[in-house]
Amino acid sequence: WYATGPGDGDEFYLMRARFDADWGMFWAGYGAFTPQAINDVEVPPGERAEWGFDVTLGTGGRNFVAAAGDCGLTVDREGERAVVSLHAAANSAGELTVGRVDQLGEEHCGEMRQGEASPGRPLRLEIDLPAAGDYAELDLRYRGDGADLRTRADLHTREIVPLCAARPTAHLPFAGDGIPVFVAVEHQLAQPEADGRYLWCHGTQTGFAVDWDEPGVRAPDLQKFNALCLVGDAWPAARADELRAWVEGGGGLLLCAPFGELAGAIEDWLPLRPRGDGLRQPEHVTISGAGMRRYTESEWRTGNDAQQGLQMWRMLHTQTLERVDSVVGLQPGSPHETSERLMLDPDAKVRIGYWVACHPHPEALVTLRFTDEERHPAVALRESGRGRVAAVASRPAWGTNYRKVVWDGWGQYHRALWAGLMGWLTRRW
Repeated sequence: WYATGPGDGDEFYLMRARFDADWGMFWAGYGAFTPQAINDVEVPPGERAEWGFDVTLGTGGRNFVAAAGDCGLTVDREGERAVVSLHAAANSAGELTVGRVDQLGEEHCGEMRQGEASPGRPLRLEIDLPAAGDYAELDLRYRGDGADLRTRADLHTREIVPLCAARPTAHLPFAGDGIPVFVAVEHQLAQPEADGRYLWCHGTQTGFAVDWDEPGVRAPDLQKFNALCLVGDAWPAARADELRAWVEGGGGLLLCAPFGELAGAIEDWLPLRPRGDGLRQPEHVTISGAGMRRYTESEWRTGNDAQQGLQMWRMLHTQTLERVDSVVGLQPGSPHETSERLMLDPDAKVRIGYWVACHPHPEALVTLRFTDEERHPAVALRESGRGRVAAVASRPAWGTNYRKVVWDGWGQYHRALWAGLMGWLTRRW
């Protein structure tokens, strides 16, 4: 079950959700969404696990962070204060306590309130947020006064509250207005059509007129489009000069990894240049901020295969090895309008399986970086003549199955990034 409700109301609803091992939690209602999902849950034999959504502050439904029986807790931001509310489906009394911990781990004086809650009249408690820092943590506790331990509500959770300006992920400050955008994909990685589907879905839902067919090299009449989104070698490398002249005349180009012959032909003005020695990992690696515990093991074993290259393995509780993709997340780079609205580490965990170690062009602005130890650039932008160029050092399909991102809460996040880049390239933003 998941609790949600209108963004400006005090009532809440419990909705049934379906858990799928590949998709995570799938649900819909009242236009609400969560940018986090659960996937690949593993429980060792004889042990028990509990899991649920972590709904961070943002747009959508009520910000429920804990629910039990017929009551639930929300956290809202009002100016420099956080408002914690206990919502109840029936009259109830209890004690609400809120503690505050800054990002250095120091505890500050908390607040406590005893009172009653009823439908439409939550028990509210306000607490000041730190004046400095990126985020704070709130320790939320509610203990009902009921004598029956089996039915008494006891809630406890610790939540991150961003202190910077709100970074909504669902809305962009522009519409595509039918501007023509061309999408082409050509590479030898798994399911190349997923990259095109991602870009087509996000561009179309933002209002662009997206031309997407199927994977393969495509070279349309450039004068019919305002922007080109290419993945891999989807444009003939022999016609790189034509592509460059179109960009310098006012066109917008997005080129995404994997970088091949086309990237080599335009590397002198491309915002990102693949590192010549490739990505070298030490024998034991740590990648932070990459999402679920499954992908944050402190020690992995690595090995090289003649055909598949670097492989990473982790030890399971069954004392067997499982292959793990080299997953990274996203962190802030230089401030820019296309990235400042995204929730990044530590507010949200992004998992990107395929990425390329790159060097930025001297004139490029690196707006996002990966969470690997060297913080390699993930997204870079630059002006070229009267046009604009963007390079992304990963595939648009962070997971090869496009349904994992486009049709759930992560789709809101993913659309803000990729459709945002389209808006910047076409000067809609």
